[in-house]
Amino acid sequence: MRSVTAICRFSEPIAFNSILAYTYVMVQDLNGGDDTDASFYAGLLVSAYAVAEALTAMGWGALSDRYGRKPIVLMGLGGVAISSLIFGLATKYWVALLARFVGGALNGNVAVMQTMVAEMVTNPDHEPKAYASQPFVWTLGGIIGSAMGGFLAQPAQFYPSLFPADGIFGRYPYLLPNLVSVVVIVLAIIQGIFFLGETNPREKKTIEEHAVEDDFADERTPLRNPRRSRSALSHQSERPRFMEESLPVPVEQNFDLQARTEIFKGPAFNYTVIMITIALLLVSYHQMAFCTLLPTHLLDKPAAPHGHLDPRGGLGFTVHDVGTYLAVNGVLGLLIQGFIFPIFVEKVRSSVLSH
Repeated sequence: MRSVTAICRFSEPIAFNSILAYTYVMVQDLNGGDDTDASFYAGLLVSAYAVAEALTAMGWGALSDRYGRKPIVLMGLGGVAISSLIFGLATKYWVALLARFVGGALNGNVAVMQTMVAEMVTNPDHEPKAYASQPFVWTLGGIIGSAMGGFLAQPAQFYPSLFPADGIFGRYPYLLPNLVSVVVIVLAIIQGIFFLGETNPREKKTIEEHAVEDDFADERTPLRNPRRSRSALSHQSERPRFMEESLPVPVEQNFDLQARTEIFKGPAFNYTVIMITIALLLVSYHQMAFCTLLPTHLLDKPAAPHGHLDPRGGLGFTVHDVGTYLAVNGVLGLLIQGFIFPIFVEKVRSSVLSH
């Protein structure tokens, strides 16, 4: 099921990162070619999604505790798809800004999917690789999204033979990358409906109880049983309940579960959690600042002659160049997340346990 979760996670950065390559020129187009404070308004478009997501993430997490992880994840993907479609069709700046804010407000998958990974991993030795999979998949989707946004934006200008200026993509020059994002997200939603399992312990227990009840059937049992249809897909590959009860629990695993239970009995916002949150806040701040300023610097016109120090202007590149630069940046992050991060975490974990 981790692969299904990864696919759901993979579709989000495609939509999120695809706008980075062309946000600056999109603001100029929406303002009638005026580039006054274009970088400021472009930054608002990028940050509106994150601000709305930060305001609603804890609420979505609470809803997932009550109603299950799966419906919240699917709803979040649906919100991103709707936001991307409206954003691509926007002809006014406030419409584009509202679309970004709504997309972030309807998506709480940042917290929910990390929780799903924690609930799926029962062996602590597998935690470094499991937790690295989420940022790895995000970075992979970011690479594709960044390149897609750079090469699919303004198709009537760069590919006039395929997309005429009087066509729909000529009237909406930023619809194509968002339309591709919507298609990818819809495919992720479809596979999530059929293959994504529930990891919330309370909801999972309820489904298992219904599945046990469904095992006792005779000739009078209806063929169409709502409870059976809801749990059949997630239990086809599971062992019978009597086999699970008869299997002994390893001493090491039992000890780990007891230790982790004792840890979670403490306050949720203790000193360690607060320090980690602050560190993550600082890292995220610098990362988002870089992701927003780099495309702006690459697209902005130079303010000084070539060969002179230019602290105010940009490099005057095209959106194709920006897509390439962002993709290369994503590849570097992918290598770090996929290979260096798990090894580093395992080394630190082994060092801490040895002491």
